[in-house]
Amino acid sequence: SHGTPSQRRRVEEQFLNFARSKPIYYRFKLIDQYGDELLRIERHASQPLIVPEAELAVDRGGYYLIAMLHFQPGQVFLAPVELRDSATGGYVPAISYAIPLFDSQGHWRASLIAAIRAESFFQILESPQASPPGRIFVVSQEGYYLYHPDKKRDWSRLLATRDVENLYQDYAQPIAARILSGTAGTIVEDKNTIISYAPLFYGLSASHNFYAVFRDVPKRVLFASVQRFKQVYAGLVLLVILVALFFGFLAARQFTHP
Repeated sequence: SHGTPSQRRRVEEQFLNFARSKPIYYRFKLIDQYGDELLRIERHASQPLIVPEAELAVDRGGYYLIAMLHFQPGQVFLAPVELRDSATGGYVPAISYAIPLFDSQGHWRASLIAAIRAESFFQILESPQASPPGRIFVVSQEGYYLYHPDKKRDWSRLLATRDVENLYQDYAQPIAARILSGTAGTIVEDKNTIISYAPLFYGLSASHNFYAVFRDVPKRVLFASVQRFKQVYAGLVLLVILVALFFGFLAARQFTHP
């Protein structure tokens, strides 16, 4: 049962208020264990609107059901997608994530699926709070770029050429393996750069398709001279570690906190 009409209205209003408080969302919806939509919120002309019950899709959530088949509470499914805009008929590049919802007996009953525009996601990564200076990347567990600062204007091409343009092509295998380890840390062994990395959803259980965010900072930017290097090296390494942890937390907070 999907509840009474009054219960449904209360749930819709709660989700609508959440969407109003978080303008980064382009769309989000609830689907049941069969893939049928229970609720959908879409943003039109910057305003979130409730999709009428008669217009909800039936059996359109199969992709997410298969992806989350063996998920546990707290795990998140994240993927780049192109969503069809119901108002314009065009396609919108977006980042979609899904969270399985369980009842008190631990049975999977529904899933929350949210999506933000890719451009909004990039704005989070490019926030001035994310310092020290350097280049920010987001990669999948396989090393495919979800975000690349030099290719963000052609995101579709970046996804299409992921077998050629990926982490393993740009970094040595030991460095790539550490970035994709599912943990947070800092790599200082490279002679040219310092790399800080962390899971995108820091503090949540890692799913089989986790993403990592990392920052590549040239040492020449950090150290103007050998003398300055000696004086501030230890402090800057600590700062980069803290930035990696904070940045993973900041990205997750943008998605999940009201």
